Amino acid sequence: MPEPVKKSVPIIGLIFLLLAVFKFLQGDNWVVWLILAILFGALRFFPSSKPGAPDPEHKA
Repeated sequence: MPEPVKKSVPIIGLIFLLLAVFKFLQGDNWVVWLILAILFGALRFFPSSKPGAPDPEHKA
């Protein structure tokens, strides 16, 4: 993926994620909004371990 795309903020994904949380707190249907948030890149806000990065807790 190009560098600007990796550094950009997925605004639409963030909006869908906030809407899913709002609907969850109201008790309405929230799963569809969460799926849309994932599809539009909201998971980029959560840290993930890179495949090449060493895991500090894993001892060989």
